[in-house]
Amino acid sequence: MGGDQEDDYMILPPPPLDDRLWRHPAEIGQLKRINRSMIYFRLFGKISIAVGVYLLWGKELLDFVF
Repeated sequence: MGGDQEDDYMILPPPPLDDRLWRHPAEIGQLKRINRSMIYFRLFGKISIAVGVYLLWGKELLDFVF
């Protein structure tokens, strides 16, 4: 408390995002936008994988299934 120690003047970084109990409303909105865009990104990835599999093995896969 006297100020003679180095620890008294040390500036610590903020806690990680996962460990905080309270978030600013703007931060919540930003996280929702990120999650929404990631849903579209994952959907695009799944569709592109399905199209790629169909282009590579479409005829053989359909003959095998049906």
